[in-house]
Amino acid sequence: MSVFEVGKKYWDTSACDHNCVFTIEIIKRTDKTVTFRRRGKERRAKIYTDNNGEYIVPDRYSMAPVFRACREVVEEAPATPGKVIPFPLAV
Repeated sequence: MSVFEVGKKYWDTSACDHNCVFTIEIIKRTDKTVTFRRRGKERRAKIYTDNNGEYIVPDRYSMAPVFRACREVVEEAPATPGKVIPFPLAV
């Protein structure tokens, strides 16, 4: 089961526009709540669980983002110039 971890970032997309991505950073947690930072402000939300793991709903409106612990932001390392595999050109 996925759980929120302190110091990690999580993401969700807007219900209306999937190009709009929201992110939060977990500052601290207890068994029942997490404190997170979003847009420079710290807030607290109750942790809910289901078959997919933990999730929070920090806002209460119909299309509010739902942050799930399984959607962790993964920082990708930049590709090194010597190890780039070129895409084959169409003939």
